[in-house]
Amino acid sequence: MWRVWRQHRGKVAGGLFGLVIAIFLIVAWPIVLIVFLVLCGVAIGAFWDVARRLGRTLDRILEAGERATGVGREQSKKNQRSSDR
Repeated sequence: MWRVWRQHRGKVAGGLFGLVIAIFLIVAWPIVLIVFLVLCGVAIGAFWDVARRLGRTLDRILEAGERATGVGREQSKKNQRSSDR
């Protein structure tokens, strides 16, 4: 046994390391998958929050512009309909 270790130390160490990694992946694969999916969900939720906040901000900006000019959405729709004819 020690003679094999002395002659093929790199091969034995590499084989044992590969065995440990393989066992880890077999046992921990569901945990890795769960962590990955949770992180994906968090990233999608963060994107959703940013998009919703951006939409609210644009609504506020557009409403402020409508109040400043005195032209609301209903008035601009009427103007668009009359110009389409």
